[in-house]
Amino acid sequence: MRWFRFFLLLAGLLVGLYALSMYYFVDDSTTFEVDSDVRYAPEKVFPQFSNLQNFAVWNEAFFGKENQSLEFYYPYAGKDASMSWQGRNGGGGEIFIRNLRRDTMISYQLYKNGDKFPYLINLRFKNAAENSTKIHWTIHTPHKPLMFRAANLFPEDEIAEGIRSSVAKLENILGNKVDREAQLETIKYDSLMIEDARAQLLVGVNVTSVNRGDALQKNLVVTHGKVQNFVTGDLRKGNDEFGYPVMITDPESYREREVSYYYGIPVSKKQNITDNNFSYRKVAQGRVYAIFYEGKFSGRSAPIRKLLERARKDSMRAVSLRTTFLQPPAEGAPVRIKLELEAAR
Repeated sequence: MRWFRFFLLLAGLLVGLYALSMYYFVDDSTTFEVDSDVRYAPEKVFPQFSNLQNFAVWNEAFFGKENQSLEFYYPYAGKDASMSWQGRNGGGGEIFIRNLRRDTMISYQLYKNGDKFPYLINLRFKNAAENSTKIHWTIHTPHKPLMFRAANLFPEDEIAEGIRSSVAKLENILGNKVDREAQLETIKYDSLMIEDARAQLLVGVNVTSVNRGDALQKNLVVTHGKVQNFVTGDLRKGNDEFGYPVMITDPESYREREVSYYYGIPVSKKQNITDNNFSYRKVAQGRVYAIFYEGKFSGRSAPIRKLLERARKDSMRAVSLRTTFLQPPAEGAPVRIKLELEAAR
């Protein structure tokens, strides 16, 4: 009994010393600043912060490297955009965009692991030089109760390192995006080509849609959002880890009132899929008739007919038509696509 009282007294003394040290030497919250440089102009950098679907792909400072699930809430970009995430080993959180000025500033509130109080994260964007952006981060950590203030001892080093590694990943993503844009500038439209298409592994969905007016284009916008959210969220693929989306249809379906199509995004390898709405589809390597087209979505009929006529002239049988979207489909907007007709004897 005497030893029990001794240990109880010792434990009380240690707890008291800990509480006193936390009260006098550790703040209940802290504010620190981090500066980053990104070698791209603000108009290219800012959308990676204002669109949470983009933000979650490269940001490891706040979300961690591995998350079991991500969920985005409308609107996905701009003021009042929000998302939540759940870690593989427990933990998670929510983030909200509370304010922003295009290409200039953005403010977030971040709640982690059920905290009652949020991190307040304010970013300022400045055009530092030609094609370069300086980002000034101001991070205010949440209020911590007295007995939990130890978490505020070293937050700056951990978060600052996470920001540095995240910005490096962002630059890599932007580099691939800019390279793609440069390649698009060299495309020759409306010229029929015969080329060897490379093999691809797609992950996507099978869809049936009305094919009158702009109904198919509207349907494609919804399908694209669904597939991209699955690839970036459930499969945790970064923008530099997948290619342009592809729609596969029957070659003659463009003139039908209803069209069935497969819409998928190219990935490098298979991962386990638990959602039965999604499936993998292989595109074999082989010779195709190809043509680039830019204009109204309904205007793609002319280049499709051009491909079919050339195949018939060569005594080839049309097998399938692949439409690669060089820009994501958008409702009512012009399209920039590559049409590939697979044919056989």
